[in-house]
Amino acid sequence: MIYRQKTADLNFDIIRGICSHGLVINSGERQEAKKNIVIRSLDDDDMLVNRLICFAEKIKVIDLIRYIKCETECYKDCFRVYAKIHFEEVLVDDYCDKREYGFIKCVLESTNNEKLFKEIPILLCDTFQTLTVKFGYAFIQLKEMVAIKKHNLGKKQWKNEIVVFSQQATGYFVHEVIGHLLEEDIFEYSQVYMRDIEVPKLTVIDSVSGYEDLVGINMIDDSGVLVQPVKLIEKGKIVNKLSVLHNEYGSGRRSDYKHKLLPRMRCTYAVPYSDKSKEDFYSEFGQCIYVDNIISGGVLYPTGKFAIAGNGYYIVKGERRAYIGNLIIESLVQNYLYNIIDIGKDFQVSATECSKMGEVVRVGIGGPTMCFENVDVSGDYYEGKD
Repeated sequence: MIYRQKTADLNFDIIRGICSHGLVINSGERQEAKKNIVIRSLDDDDMLVNRLICFAEKIKVIDLIRYIKCETECYKDCFRVYAKIHFEEVLVDDYCDKREYGFIKCVLESTNNEKLFKEIPILLCDTFQTLTVKFGYAFIQLKEMVAIKKHNLGKKQWKNEIVVFSQQATGYFVHEVIGHLLEEDIFEYSQVYMRDIEVPKLTVIDSVSGYEDLVGINMIDDSGVLVQPVKLIEKGKIVNKLSVLHNEYGSGRRSDYKHKLLPRMRCTYAVPYSDKSKEDFYSEFGQCIYVDNIISGGVLYPTGKFAIAGNGYYIVKGERRAYIGNLIIESLVQNYLYNIIDIGKDFQVSATECSKMGEVVRVGIGGPTMCFENVDVSGDYYEGKD
């Protein structure tokens, strides 16, 4: 197999009110024949760079940087923006694939050095106007999260709580806590406790259809196999795993031509089940913990013990009563999945970056609001009223 890759990245930062930007170009080739591997760099590709520059001009990227800098001036000492526009061309033997994605990540440092963030996708259909609207909405959300943190009442623990996950939190949970366990190199360990799981309301699919420029995958994977949807869990039972040894669905990915092929997720999400929204869950239970954003998490593959960290709110009668920072949930996957009460209808997909064995790839995460019972939660408790 001959794998050729050409990439062009336009990056820009705004850190403490200071802007910087740069163009990074990389091209290379990987030849694999049994155990023989040859890796070499190639000349840069002007056509790919020109495509990237044309898109940057279309969205007026310099004006966009200035706009964001101006809008965040009052917060410049605790605010950072990192953005990337990525254009890529991959050739695997006789197959060619053109890929693009972009994002703006906004980070606002709050009290206790807690970092709150929102990520905005940059899509090929976007204009300067649509991106300023997206940014404005995300920035308002960040400022609201800071504003509610009036009085720190210290660490608090909740036992056997009702917990509602946002679409982002659902997506992160499905990716980090479920999806990785169904990649064939990890399933070798996780099948001991995952293979008999049966949670009828849960269906999980991995598919880039409709999300190609959100994730940066298009027609083929990094072994030249056609990318196709795959149902990983159907009505609570595992029906497939992501493989490179038996790669039927195009689930082989590598971060660049220097790295080997790994079984990886593309865009993984939970399927809606009921006709409920988060407001319906609020009304049904009266009070609950709403997990707005999961920032980090992971699983100990041999045991299934996981931990996720993020932030959220304590909800009483549909209103945000308090903010919860450094929110932690820990459990065993094989137990926690049985705490699912319901999965709503308000479906949404976002994107993030995923690291595995030192290889970072862009992935989609998503799903509807998801509701759990009997969950133990800990976090910093802030009341928002003066």
